[in-house]
Amino acid sequence: GGAALMLGGAREALLTITLGRIAAAVGVALLGEAILACGVAALARGADLTDAAHAAASAALLLVFLASLAPVLLLLVAAVLRAEAGTEALARLGGLAPRLPFTAASALAGASALAALPPGPGFAAMALLLGTLWHLPRIGGGYGRRLDNDYVAEAVLLAQAAGKPIKLMWMREDDMTHDVYRPFGLHRLVAGVDRKHRITAWQHHLAS
Repeated sequence: GGAALMLGGAREALLTITLGRIAAAVGVALLGEAILACGVAALARGADLTDAAHAAASAALLLVFLASLAPVLLLLVAAVLRAEAGTEALARLGGLAPRLPFTAASALAGASALAALPPGPGFAAMALLLGTLWHLPRIGGGYGRRLDNDYVAEAVLLAQAAGKPIKLMWMREDDMTHDVYRPFGLHRLVAGVDRKHRITAWQHHLAS
């Protein structure tokens, strides 16, 4: 949902030509990005990745702040332009800055807050969110280890002894000491392909 709002708002902002509609569309995109950041924070919190959860939550708060402030500022600028210049179409706003210096400064402040360019707050929020996504640890396969339930039995016994729910976490040393190792094996694979690189033959010898 958040990604769809973000992409839809960005698309609308790129296609429209009036300042007011651009401000509204960018506000929707920022709200979508904030929802996405909240989802990332929830996932990180569920995986006990505290630092990542805090960074994503900070990005969400900053995005909500930007979505509630910067578009409103640009909408006020658009209203002033309609009253003073009779239009808010971007193609017809050239040369107005000397006549409306305060309005031009407000427009510049709103645009810089929304733009994901350094050192603006929009860039800071985007950097926080992307940094969180980039540094999230990837979870690999269990390779059959999860088929054994010895850790479940251990957690149940400890919870019964404690008389309350517990969370069991193995240290790396425990995992390596009490793991379920498979026997050594030797695999020899030979394959044949045709001119279109399609497999035409396959041979697999296994000794274990």
